[in-house]
Amino acid sequence: MYKTPISITDFFVVESDFSFNVRSENVGINVDVDYSVISREVNDEIEHGLEVRLVINGDKETGHVKGRIVCAGFFDVDEDLEEDEQKKYLILSGLSIIYGLLRGIVYERLSAFPPDMRLLPAVNIRNLVKEKIESRKKD
Repeated sequence: MYKTPISITDFFVVESDFSFNVRSENVGINVDVDYSVISREVNDEIEHGLEVRLVINGDKETGHVKGRIVCAGFFDVDEDLEEDEQKKYLILSGLSIIYGLLRGIVYERLSAFPPDMRLLPAVNIRNLVKEKIESRKKD
């Protein structure tokens, strides 16, 4: 059996806050995703992960939902990979895994709305990471 170079070992929601307005027009769902690499010590070993912050319709005055959810995920990354490759897998694959989990969480949290009003859009993770890196270089 093929073992992937990365697997999630822990995932949890740190905070979430949603506001709903079922009478407003459906303006769609816009998302802003940001992330940070995080670490923690467990049983004298360092685990690496990502904290992901997702803002829904943060820049819209109207809309049926606005919200924010922050979560953390920790991963087991193949130690045979070079350090740069481990970091690449952690960020690209880890962020993809966490965003997939967030899509399910948000879909369930917005269960009062029809499916087309609660499904988060697909996100090109590679482009997202590239944009965030360029933005952070400017700061």
